[in-house]
Amino acid sequence: MHTLGKVLAFLVVVGAGIGAAIASRTVVIRSGYMKKIDEQNERLVKNAAQLEELQTKEQNLRSDLARLNLGWDRVWDGVGTQIQNDASIVISMGTNVGLTIPADQNLPVPVLHAFQPGSNGEYVYVGMFAASDVRENQSLLVPTFVPRLSEVSTWQNGNWRFRSLIPAGYTERFLNLAGRLNTYDQLKEAKTANLEAQTQLKLVAEQHLKNRLNELNGNPDFQNAEGKLPPEDVKGYVATITDVEEQRNQAWEVVDELRRRLFHAHSNMVELIKANRELAGKLPATPAAETSGEVEVPETAAK
Repeated sequence: MHTLGKVLAFLVVVGAGIGAAIASRTVVIRSGYMKKIDEQNERLVKNAAQLEELQTKEQNLRSDLARLNLGWDRVWDGVGTQIQNDASIVISMGTNVGLTIPADQNLPVPVLHAFQPGSNGEYVYVGMFAASDVRENQSLLVPTFVPRLSEVSTWQNGNWRFRSLIPAGYTERFLNLAGRLNTYDQLKEAKTANLEAQTQLKLVAEQHLKNRLNELNGNPDFQNAEGKLPPEDVKGYVATITDVEEQRNQAWEVVDELRRRLFHAHSNMVELIKANRELAGKLPATPAAETSGEVEVPETAAK
């Protein structure tokens, strides 16, 4: 065979081997790509199902948000608010956002619901305010409810949120709570007044008790007035009665001693009279005595 033919045959054999290797590699690579395509298709189907589910949830949430917004109407965020001494507030918006006071006094004035920022960043409902004076970039609002002093003290100047409307259920609940708080405040004031009255009565009773104790035990302020004032005012009724009882006891002892002496004197006198009678009986009888048969006892002896 010619040399060229041998070279060509060799090249054909080498090319066939290389082609077989490339074909084998191509099959392996194609199988890998097909596997990845199948995985991607499965993932795509799964993501499509999740996307459909998320879209449904999004639509439901948007519907819920729309229903909620129906009761809240317009909202203004970041409105500068300054608290006044009479619990009214001055806000940094007015006719520029559509707030106007009707010329006809029979028509209602604009009413806004105020929310102030809380400690955690959330907004806290303050109450309902009516427009009293509206200008281009400023309005004076007065509360439509009776604010409590403890409540006003929690109001802070800053950027508040205002809404033109809130759901009726929240308004009714707020009014009920405000009414209950006012009732409790009135009860608290009544109890406080009663406590003050009881305190005054207690002070009066303590003063009366002090006066009674001074009457019984003596007034410390009169200790240097002994001899100038009655003893019961200086030493008190207890000590005075004790002294009087002691004097009475001493008088009873004297009286008892006198009674004993009197008794002994009387007994001696009786004995003397008896002895005198006996002696008189031993005397010679007088004519008058013999006639009567009696012995005359001297009047002094009989006594």
